[in-house]
Parts: sequence; C-alpha cells; structure tokens
Amino acid sequence: MWVVVKTKPNQEVRAKHNLKNQGFNAYLPILRQKKFYRSKWIDYNEIMFRGYIFVRKDYALRNIHKIKNTYGVNTILTDKTTFAPYEVSDKELDEVTAIVENNNSEVNDGDNVIYTKGKNCRIKGILKNKLNKNRAIVLLNIFGKDQEVSVLLNNLQKII
Repeated sequence: MWVVVKTKPNQEVRAKHNLKNQGFNAYLPILRQKKFYRSKWIDYNEIMFRGYIFVRKDYALRNIHKIKNTYGVNTILTDKTTFAPYEVSDKELDEVTAIVENNNSEVNDGDNVIYTKGKNCRIKGILKNKLNKNRAIVLLNIFGKDQEVSVLLNNLQKII
C-alpha cells in the first residue's frame, strides 16, 4: 500500500528527493512528452499527477511527522471522517507504472504515433515497421488516402 502526499506547488521533484534522503520509498510518475509550443515541438518531462507523490505505507505511518516536515511537502491526504491517510493499492500503482513505462519506451510496430516535424506536424498515423535505428515507415492518412512515408524515429511521438 502507498500513501498519497500533497506537495507544495511545483515542488514534486524536490519533495521526492528529500523523502528519499530520509529513507522513505517515494514514487513520482513522470512521462516523457513532446509539446507543440510556439510553432515547434519541444521535448519535456510531464509529471503525471501534478502536486502529488506516493510514499510506501509501511515506514510512512510510523513517521508521519517527518513526512509533513519535509521540504517540498504540504501535507498527507487524509479522510475527513476517519482521519486516516488515503491509500493507493500496489495494483493501482502498478497500472500507473505500466502506463509510464509504455509511454517512455521506444515506439514499436503497430503503435499509434503523431508526426512532429515541419509543416505536416500533428498528422496521426501508425508505425508500420522500423527500417533501422533511425528511420521507420509510417502509415499516414493524408487527404483520405493511406500513404506509407519514411520518417526519422525522433520525429515521432507515441500516442497513449
């Protein structure tokens, strides 16, 4: 089981680092993304649950005061009726981890992708096959017809 910890604004990474330094098992799911910003695509890391991190329950419940007094942490989420911390099961966190790992992995044959280069950016397609470690064939729907196009792999973003 995991406890949900509310962080201060934009302090998720800092809180995770400080909690790990104190011996807590903290988890912060981060997705690698490409974002269309000011007419071009940029690479960035997006925190999946902004403002929240997860701390392993076994050691956390004995040391709640340490968690609350950690730099970057605001509070531990609690149920108002029982005053017990909100918990997330291992199964639920495994599902989140699977989503993060699937998103952060390389694109594979059959994955839905979006092309992120030039004037034709934002075109969605399906990765047909990789030619080598740098290029791939993508099946794009252009003007109502499916077209096979050879593109650079680093110009593709996997769609979850």
